[in-house]
Amino acid sequence: MQASYTGGGVANAIDATNNGGYAAVNGTNTGSGPAIRGESQGSTGSGVYAKKLNGNYALYVEGTSFFTGAKTGYVADICLSQDGLLEEGDVVEISDASVGTVSDKIPMMMIKKSTTPNSTKIVGVADAQVSQSADTVFVVTLGAYRSIKVDADYGTIQPGDLLTSSATPGYAMKASAPIVGSIIGKALEPLLSGKGKIKVFVSVK
Repeated sequence: MQASYTGGGVANAIDATNNGGYAAVNGTNTGSGPAIRGESQGSTGSGVYAKKLNGNYALYVEGTSFFTGAKTGYVADICLSQDGLLEEGDVVEISDASVGTVSDKIPMMMIKKSTTPNSTKIVGVADAQVSQSADTVFVVTLGAYRSIKVDADYGTIQPGDLLTSSATPGYAMKASAPIVGSIIGKALEPLLSGKGKIKVFVSVK
């Protein structure tokens, strides 16, 4: 089957809806080509667009994935929080043994707000999508992110400064004496004093 639409606007070449437990669009290829292929030849469109309104994931990939070109966005892991709901930008650390898995394959980290300076247990920053349930949170573990809580009363923060955990629960500070495993990332904005939120590149080292 081939379908095309050249009229512009918001119409779709193919529009499918399924209210059951199976895919609205399904593709199987027993040869060497892709089962489903999306290509955008416009200046602003996307080859494949996925959006989550309800449920678990906008895109679920089982098996190995391969990407070429530039990366846009950050990596977030699903974790279990011992502190319940977290706020965007909270610095978190491993709190206990891993409990449960995602899709029976990926371990879910047990986490809590960091409270110890220079903690080597830190793993990331709480995402804006802070909760799927009362104890399940998304944690940014790699990439540029819009928000991390920082406390500049421990030292003025400038772009490029290494960040680590502080004694202020959930807040990072400038890493004046970096310890291996305690670096959560690099500041992308300054904060001269007090507590606030800044942009950050998350890269735990």
